[in-house]
Amino acid sequence: MTTWSSRSVLPSAVDANAVSTAAIVLGERAPDWLLSSALPARLTSLDGRIVRLGGWPSDSHAPAPPRSRKPDPGGAR
Repeated sequence: MTTWSSRSVLPSAVDANAVSTAAIVLGERAPDWLLSSALPARLTSLDGRIVRLGGWPSDSHAPAPPRSRKPDPGGAR
């Protein structure tokens, strides 16, 4: 049985709360139910597997932006 450790859904906060709660309750049946609802969603299983549905974008693998300020040459004080 799949248990989701986290989930993200759109479009509004009220809808997101209702649909994400339903996804947790539905467990392994959540992906099929979400597909039938046509809502974009991102589910993460307890073992780290990620399921994207309904056009949810892939995770960006872009590098983090450079730091805006240079490190203090004197180090931490």
